[in-house]
Amino acid sequence: GNSSEDIWSGFYKKTLPTRRDQLKLMFPGLPPPRQLPEPIADNMIENCIGTISLPLGLALNFKINGQPLIVPMATEEPSIIAAVSGAAKTITHNGGFTTSYTGNIMVGQIQLLDIEDPEKALSVIQSNKQEIISFGNQFCQSMKKRNGGVIDILPRILPFDKK
Repeated sequence: GNSSEDIWSGFYKKTLPTRRDQLKLMFPGLPPPRQLPEPIADNMIENCIGTISLPLGLALNFKINGQPLIVPMATEEPSIIAAVSGAAKTITHNGGFTTSYTGNIMVGQIQLLDIEDPEKALSVIQSNKQEIISFGNQFCQSMKKRNGGVIDILPRILPFDKK
């Protein structure tokens, strides 16, 4: 056949230059892999002392939401990409992966200490939930306009051992 599965068949047996040529044919606009410049690395993390190189390979046989996909992977571990590709092939033959997205959700926590009556505090928070949410959203109005901001408050009492 002429499926994308056939195109990648035996990819692991090909030489490195041949695999690169095939990648260029399949993805003509894809730039070649390159090193992360040290000034960028230094801005990304604290106490940067340099960068390291890892082999970059392709995990094949993925079908995600009905689309055949190839997943680039950087790893020093032998056989990881082969194992991932093998598992993806099995899963693809059984329908593939299906994903869903529920939106970006961040969770913040506030801890109240030394509360004389935790049950009463919990009740007051629960009974004023909408007012607290509205108050919080005053500080992130642009997020609220994009269906974000403070969405919910879930107060709870945690067990505390004074030992």
